[in-house]
Amino acid sequence: MNEKHTLIWQNGCRIDQASRTDSRLAVNEASNAAELQAVVQHGSKDFNTDELYRCVTRWIVTGNQPFTEVENTKFQDILVYLKPALEGHLLQSQAIRDRIFAHVGTMRNSIKQYLVTLPGLMTIACDAWTSSNRIAFLAIVGSWITMDWNLEETLLDFVELQGAHDGQNMASAVSSVIAELGVANKLVALVSNNASNNGTLVHHLETELEQTSDRFPMRWDSTKGHIQCLSHVIHLSVMSLLRGAKAVPRDVNLRAFDPEDQKLTPEDAEAFVADNNDEANEHDDDNSIDSTVDLASAVDKIRKIAKLVHSSPQRMQLFRANAESIEDYYQKKALSYGKSYTHKVIKNLILDVVTQWNSTYFMLERALEFSEAIDALTSHPKVKIFCHYALSKDDWKGVSLICKWLSYFCSASALMAAKKYPTLSFSLRIYFVLISYVSKLEQRAIVQESMVMAAGVRACKAKLLDFFDKSTYDSEYYYFATVLDPRFKDSLFRSNDRLASDLFSEEWVSDCAEALQDTCSAFYSPSSSNSAQSKPLVTPNEARTDAMSDFARDWRANLPTQTILVPPSSSYKSKILRYLQEDLTEMLPLTWWRMNAHRFPILAAMARDYLCIPGTLVAVEHVFSAGQDVISVRQGSLSAETIQTLMTYQAGIMLEKRIGRSLSSYT
Repeated sequence: MNEKHTLIWQNGCRIDQASRTDSRLAVNEASNAAELQAVVQHGSKDFNTDELYRCVTRWIVTGNQPFTEVENTKFQDILVYLKPALEGHLLQSQAIRDRIFAHVGTMRNSIKQYLVTLPGLMTIACDAWTSSNRIAFLAIVGSWITMDWNLEETLLDFVELQGAHDGQNMASAVSSVIAELGVANKLVALVSNNASNNGTLVHHLETELEQTSDRFPMRWDSTKGHIQCLSHVIHLSVMSLLRGAKAVPRDVNLRAFDPEDQKLTPEDAEAFVADNNDEANEHDDDNSIDSTVDLASAVDKIRKIAKLVHSSPQRMQLFRANAESIEDYYQKKALSYGKSYTHKVIKNLILDVVTQWNSTYFMLERALEFSEAIDALTSHPKVKIFCHYALSKDDWKGVSLICKWLSYFCSASALMAAKKYPTLSFSLRIYFVLISYVSKLEQRAIVQESMVMAAGVRACKAKLLDFFDKSTYDSEYYYFATVLDPRFKDSLFRSNDRLASDLFSEEWVSDCAEALQDTCSAFYSPSSSNSAQSKPLVTPNEARTDAMSDFARDWRANLPTQTILVPPSSSYKSKILRYLQEDLTEMLPLTWWRMNAHRFPILAAMARDYLCIPGTLVAVEHVFSAGQDVISVRQGSLSAETIQTLMTYQAGIMLEKRIGRSLSSYT
């Protein structure tokens, strides 16, 4: 095949030259044949068919193109224009598919060899997903910290789940991938959501991995190393608040959680429509009340108004006309007093999806922005359909309160949605800040005066405390990651705040500190330390956000910056204390460790292992998003094997791009 390609391209170069040169000039310049031959030979070296097909194959995979795209006549015209000799020799869709399946095995082996070279441990995060063509998959994502102190992650496998989505079935899939890649001795933690079947997964996974422990000494402890997704906890807590406050229906499924919702924007939410358009059948002069609307809930009334406005172009136009008239009035009034006025951009009302609390936040935020236009609708003299859903001043105050609360949780959720920096290290502080916030809300008079508001806040607080206890009761990994983050160290556990003292008892802190020393001694002695002896680098300070929301202000509050000096000593305890004695930094943790690993080599090795643990399933949800792109409308008939191949091959290609070298160089 290679000889055939070489011959084709050599002839192709001659054809190209002849086709682009006037025949009369070609005769007159026959004496330049030697020079022409040199050009031809040079061109044949520069242009390689295998490289072309490799590029096309990677374009198909990374661009989520259907295999048949290579048979698109316009695409073929481009290739033939660039290289006329390609005509009649272009690959067909089946050939592209065959190349992908042939290459993925090599890529798989290269990834396996690469993972063996990792300087530290790695974490696995997994979750189940059902594709649009009704195939169930388990996404398994690995994360680690490189020798250069970069947080890296990749899809390890995208396994079809056959049978029930129970813990035992998922454990078999995970253990099979771990065994295939030979990373059982690299595993430090497993991250999952809070579904009950994940507890079963962890139990069965431990049993299956123990069978290989003679060959692969394991660091993974199923009790300590099972991390529950904090974004899911925030979702459950906020949904409990909204349900308690009657802002969502009582029968709403609190666990209907999609972490991709964290990326939702107001513009995305504007596109939401109702499951049905029953409101379109309601006449404008209809004076009846929708029995499904809770008139005691201001949020439910706003939801109904949004449905009505979205139900027809005429009602949308009426709302926008009201909003425009109000803006014109304020502009004229300002001009009459010689003042300037910025005319507000008129936007559509947003209809939320009740299982996506951030869409509820955007709905309320938009309603508050155009509250006067909504009031104008509900008091319209001719259009009676809105009148029963009018909001009182107290209603608007309640909406404003809930909107402010949701904004606070949005900030916390956005912080946890990070993909490229450690998140477990500030999970405890997220818990502390949120529990502190709802505890203060609980004491506010305006909350205590409203049974509904009080019920929502209590439910939210109870959910946060429940998951905080579950997360920290058996695992000191949260403590390890927090202490090894130079922005926090042990400051949270030394805080004078009463709530911090209640959450982090002296006994718990003492036990975790002792476990940190024991772990240092057992796994990170100088002889076994695998930390990178990095030299200090000159790195600019990380950018700071000037806008200080309530959440951001609370986040930065009560962080001690100094500790008591500790005399020199060779003990592990002293090494830890000497690290803790230094001032806190605002530098990102991996940047700080890149600069200071040579000063604290043992702790640097620990930091590399524990800071790679994500506090959420964000990476897995990115995989599901990519899966939706792979299984597009045009590729809905792909088999499970093909989807798995495309997903893992794409992940390998993207990993190569990020690390800046071919994975085959590790084989």
